[in-house]
Amino acid sequence: MPGHNEFSRASNGVETLEFRRLLSTYLIDSSEALLAVNAANLEPGDQVLFRGATEVAGTLQLGAEDAGTKDSPVLISSYDPLTLSPLAPDVGADQRATLYSGTGGGIVATNVAGIRIVALNVLGSGRTTNTSSGIGFSNGLPNDVKLSLIEIDHVGVSGYRDRGIVIYGTRGKSGFSNVTIRNSAAYNNGLTGIETYGVFNARSSTYAHTDVVVENCLTYGNTGIPGHSSNSGSGIVLGDVNIGLVQRSEAFDNGALNTHVGGPVGIWTWDSNAITIRRNHSHHNRSNSTADGGGFDLDGGVTNSIMEYNYSHDNDGAGYGIFQFRGARPFGNNVVRYNISENDARKNNAAIDVWDGGSGVSKVEVYNNTIVLSQPATTLPAVIRVQTATTSLHFRNNIFQARSNGINLVQVANVRGQRDLRFESNDYHIPGSSALTIKWDKTTYTSLSAFRSGTGQETIAGVAVGMSVDPLFVDPAGGSAAAFAVQIASPLRSAGLDLRARFAIDPGTQDFFGNSLPQGSGYEIGAAEIVDSAF
Repeated sequence: MPGHNEFSRASNGVETLEFRRLLSTYLIDSSEALLAVNAANLEPGDQVLFRGATEVAGTLQLGAEDAGTKDSPVLISSYDPLTLSPLAPDVGADQRATLYSGTGGGIVATNVAGIRIVALNVLGSGRTTNTSSGIGFSNGLPNDVKLSLIEIDHVGVSGYRDRGIVIYGTRGKSGFSNVTIRNSAAYNNGLTGIETYGVFNARSSTYAHTDVVVENCLTYGNTGIPGHSSNSGSGIVLGDVNIGLVQRSEAFDNGALNTHVGGPVGIWTWDSNAITIRRNHSHHNRSNSTADGGGFDLDGGVTNSIMEYNYSHDNDGAGYGIFQFRGARPFGNNVVRYNISENDARKNNAAIDVWDGGSGVSKVEVYNNTIVLSQPATTLPAVIRVQTATTSLHFRNNIFQARSNGINLVQVANVRGQRDLRFESNDYHIPGSSALTIKWDKTTYTSLSAFRSGTGQETIAGVAVGMSVDPLFVDPAGGSAAAFAVQIASPLRSAGLDLRARFAIDPGTQDFFGNSLPQGSGYEIGAAEIVDSAF
């Protein structure tokens, strides 16, 4: 290859290779130049820049010899043809370069980290013809090593059969640390938009990846693959991660072609610890099977994790799933709080759905959520469904509203198998009706008082709690998260339990809308505090 500041020229002086290396910068505007970069050994601080607003065909291949460092990473980006400098991260997508990889992978990075990918489009031939993933980082090194620093920023990835962006380990618990994916879109792929995973080992006490952040990302049109051996068609999935965050991201219109029972979800995590899923929007996700297609999910083997301040609506499956599969690591110490669900479970599941496949669901706190459900055309879902036995599952300070008398506000199976299942200080409401529908195993209760007396629920130390009143939403018709703020005159004002004082539960510092807690003399029921300047 040409050396530093050298050019390969024909006898007439014209460059025969559209490739330059200038002060550790590789400028790429042809497939031949890309091949030369693949043959080079990159060094910390090097820049691999594709010509802006143009398309280059091929696959960028990175190996261990191309690693940067945390303080001096290798940059993969687009350049301005006039200045030969990297484009700003937030330039328009049409100004970025496009790496077109056809039926193969776009950026294939093996046993390498210290890489930043910024302001670039990565495009495959389409999910029905492509056979790979768009951007893939894999670690197959021995001894559970964690390679540090992957940053993906302002990148668009589409047209791949497998994942748009994937970070994965292939040996033991080797993987990656300090992974950030932000301001990026993964769309119109097959298996998943954005995903991490590792070698599954239910007996392991460690994880493949640590410190993973996905924020301000958009995932849509990741359809799933008919006949695939496992779930397909999710938006964002964190698997095998210790300490992770998904925030301010959106997932929609994913999963429509999934046929596997045990289907996709817009944004979810599994086999992970200390994951926060916060302030995201997940809607209109689908599944072409009898399960899932939901908004959010804490799934098998998840511990010490939280879903908070999310808005879920119009999904085929559960707005918020609490699921544990057989053979997973233990599941517990998880929280679902200050979320809103509107018209989820259009086809499958319930708005909040709890299921244990055999390894045990335990120690889950579900509080201060607002769940509103209307009846879809072909099914009859529940607002809250507990399908199997659980241990220490608590629902407190939630609004459960059904917009039809036919919908079960609560549906609990295997009552004798429940251990410390509690419903306390929730509001149960059906607009225009004084009757409720609460199914407690084989018994149906049609009033809150009957539910109390028949089950002992909605009582604390013999004192009745809970309500069956109109919460007085700002806009009862719904259609947006803002509709589920509540009016100053709401009877739910200061009616909730003080979870910190009663149960030593830290409720956080703000409600769904960012208002500080509490606003008045006590906590509200539901996801919204009532803001009153008189306080």
